[in-house]
Amino acid sequence: MKSKKTEINHSLFQQKRLESVNYFFSNYATTQQMWKDIPIYDILERKMTSKEIDKYIFPHLNELRRNVFELKIYFKESEHKSFQTILENMHLINATLSSEYFYFKEDRDVITKSNNFQSFRDNKLKENELINNKIASKLQQMFN
Repeated sequence: MKSKKTEINHSLFQQKRLESVNYFFSNYATTQQMWKDIPIYDILERKMTSKEIDKYIFPHLNELRRNVFELKIYFKESEHKSFQTILENMHLINATLSSEYFYFKEDRDVITKSNNFQSFRDNKLKENELINNKIASKLQQMFN
């Protein structure tokens, strides 16, 4: 009876763990798409206020942060670092956009700023994709 209870608890834990990871991948995909769809030119040409930009970005980042925090329950610290790194990269993308938005220098036009941001964003998203692939591979090993 005791071993059956332990088995059930382990099974429920694994199920919740997998649900949380699936939710993370879903949140990540939504946040990634937000970064790809963001109206960079409108932002850099100051057609949007910083409050409007924050309303566009932070709901996605906050949901991803909440999910990464939840994953601490299900993963050892060494395993959790991958999720944390992905979140940090998303915040670095935001910091780069903010830097380009608030940085004023006459020799830097909107196209240069946009190219700088897009290049940085693309590099971080590629880095995240590699991390996501490692996470998926480890999960496949765990559950197979």
